[in-house]
Amino acid sequence: MSAGNEATAASATESAAVESATMSATELAQLTLSELIAKLEPIPEPTPISYFPETPIWLWLAAGLACILLLLAWLSRRRWRARAYRRTALAELRHTDDVAAMANILRRAALAAYPRDEVAGLIGEEWLAFLDGTLAHRHEKRLEVKGEDSPDEARVEAHFRTPVGRVLLSASYVGDADLSSMTRDAAELRSLVERWVRDHRVDGAREAA
Repeated sequence: MSAGNEATAASATESAAVESATMSATELAQLTLSELIAKLEPIPEPTPISYFPETPIWLWLAAGLACILLLLAWLSRRRWRARAYRRTALAELRHTDDVAAMANILRRAALAAYPRDEVAGLIGEEWLAFLDGTLAHRHEKRLEVKGEDSPDEARVEAHFRTPVGRVLLSASYVGDADLSSMTRDAAELRSLVERWVRDHRVDGAREAA
């Protein structure tokens, strides 16, 4: 094909393209807005984002976090069950004004918290000293009693070795007349016993067992 023929063909092709474009524009101008919207091509949707971790380290982190949460839940439940004797004793104390009953509740709580061979044989001043020694003291005003066994023995805060606390020693042996006089101190004694049940110190491993 000669150069002249090629030029003519190219010119004809260009003219046809312009005419087609002009016709298309003319046709589009005649369409309504709703028809134009109907002819729009839909926007392609993006590729969905995967929620699955793409690297193994996130899997290990998720597994570690799940293990930590399970451990915390297990420890919390274990501690809650280990403190059941405290909740039981406090509930019983709220429903009694009887001094002898308070003494029995206190003794049962101590036996539940500590080894029996350390608690069962304690009587008199030894029992009161044990209660004072295991109570977690949180108040600024303190009455301190120095140990008599050794001049160098550390001072121990005295709460049960007071007139109110000593009522526990005779509550089970006095008559009705004397017991009625003790009842006047029942509210203060119950507050002291409740404090011991709630705050006494126990080895964490022992209480969690």
